[in-house]
Amino acid sequence: MTRISSPARAAATSRRDVPVDTLRGIACILLVTMHVIGFDDHSGIAVPDDSAFRWYAESFIYLRMPLFTFLAGFVYAWRPVGPGTYRLFMGKKIRRLLIPYVIFVALIGIMQTALPGANNPTDLAPWQWFVYSLSPYWFLISTFWIFAVVALLDSYRLLERWYVLAAVGIALIVINLAINPGEKTVLQWGNSLTLAPFFIVGIMAHRFQWARMPRWAAIVVSAAVVVLFAYTQLGFAGVVPVVNSRHDLLGVLLGALFPVACLSWRLGWSPLARLGAYSSGIFLLHPFAVAGTREIFERLHVTDDVVLFVICSVIGILLAAWGTRILKRYRPGRFVLGEKV
Repeated sequence: MTRISSPARAAATSRRDVPVDTLRGIACILLVTMHVIGFDDHSGIAVPDDSAFRWYAESFIYLRMPLFTFLAGFVYAWRPVGPGTYRLFMGKKIRRLLIPYVIFVALIGIMQTALPGANNPTDLAPWQWFVYSLSPYWFLISTFWIFAVVALLDSYRLLERWYVLAAVGIALIVINLAINPGEKTVLQWGNSLTLAPFFIVGIMAHRFQWARMPRWAAIVVSAAVVVLFAYTQLGFAGVVPVVNSRHDLLGVLLGALFPVACLSWRLGWSPLARLGAYSSGIFLLHPFAVAGTREIFERLHVTDDVVLFVICSVIGILLAAWGTRILKRYRPGRFVLGEKV
């Protein structure tokens, strides 16, 4: 990766933030490859629990959805809600999150019913798809609740001070450590609580310019990320207890500090940044691209795990990005993606 710092380079991004888009690209790769592998040995490419692929999927659970949530908070802080704008803001979030949620939950439910080998096949009744959600679209409604609460507080200027945001973040972490709200799956409000600390950290990273922290501070944060990640590996090796990614303080710290460390060095790589520019569309479309690709190649009797992983990951990402570009050309397509028509 290269370090992005010059004003000329920033101007060349055409208003895109290359380090942020790079993180979006990383998040997309982590998410798509996870769904290629599957959540257990009966989904995805059906790898056994002792495979290197399962190790990869479990190792990066500390970063995947916390990274998406951190970025949501960071980008929200670019244009936060002010007094008198809450209703307008939430109207946009209904369009951006809830409309795609309804559309894609229905589509993924139909696909999982029609293709029993699809990722995370569901036994829920169709009406339950929307109440309990289907992966990965639970994230849409989870972040909607986070936006609703944070924006409401911001509309009254209650989150302007760093110590208020810090207190809110700490309180959320304590709640997650104490009661494990992620088990409450009705309309995903429990997952909203588990992800909210990362959203708060994203807001703080932008508002208080953590990307411009002194070099020594960036080194300390980066070292902490390395140490925390190494500790999680000791858990998988059986040396220490396995670290829970949402309900263990070390797991939460790893998810929160990783994007802060990346931004503190202003790391950017244009191929990842270009991919990250399509992150919302890739998130919405990749389950269909991955499942379709896997189905085709398995019918062609391609059974090698490595080959299937590479093919499904690459084609899944590219098809999702290409599908996003096509949908954005047409009003119905933009509506489906949650964009302004």
